Amino acid sequence: MIYTNNQDKITIKEIILNYLNSISKLNLNIIQTGGEEKINFIQSFKRSVNGLHDLLIGEFDDEMDKASKKYFEEENKIEEKTTKDFIISNEKEYNYFTMKNCRKLFQELNLLLKRTNYLTRKSYEDLDDDEED
Repeated sequence: MIYTNNQDKITIKEIILNYLNSISKLNLNIIQTGGEEKINFIQSFKRSVNGLHDLLIGEFDDEMDKASKKYFEEENKIEEKTTKDFIISNEKEYNYFTMKNCRKLFQELNLLLKRTNYLTRKSYEDLDDDEED
């Protein structure tokens, strides 16, 4: 699949690599403070991991399906335990358990990429390029 923006072309594989790069950069940032800055960091990390998850859904195998289901079940438990009326009521627990859960999902997504050889195998775009030669 190729996404275009005028003359710029980007493949889904490049988008995946961009997500991996962004998540890795976020993961290197250690936020020692609390409050809104830390919550914003965690929300950015969570959105990025969820975005990668959504892009890779078509590649899921049984193992990843189970991991995904477990992630969302855990996410619901965390929200029930640490929020009230969509407002974080227990910041410390929310931060800790949300990051722990998101990191686990990120690890599972990386294992999926390895199991499927996603980053090294030829994509549809590569096959199309081969046919044009």
